Amino acid sequence: MKCLFLASLIALAIDFAAAQEQKLKLAVPFTDNAILQREVKVPVWGWAEPGAKIRVSFSGQSKATEADQSGEWMVKLDPLDASLDEREL
Repeated sequence: MKCLFLASLIALAIDFAAAQEQKLKLAVPFTDNAILQREVKVPVWGWAEPGAKIRVSFSGQSKATEADQSGEWMVKLDPLDASLDEREL
């Protein structure tokens, strides 16, 4: 299986609306030492307050979306090259 090793998923940027903190939760696969598949679009998803603006940055790319009415959100990262280097999400 072609995999991309990821040593640390630490930071995920969230835009805050009018000083109101918004809660963010990543889906279970996105923990420390996660492995992401290479050479395919990689979905990253989770939950937040409905309408929250979400920005995911990883390996030189940045994707943005907004949580839907039920608080679910997803972005798809462009295909990634194989790497043994640690990276942060």
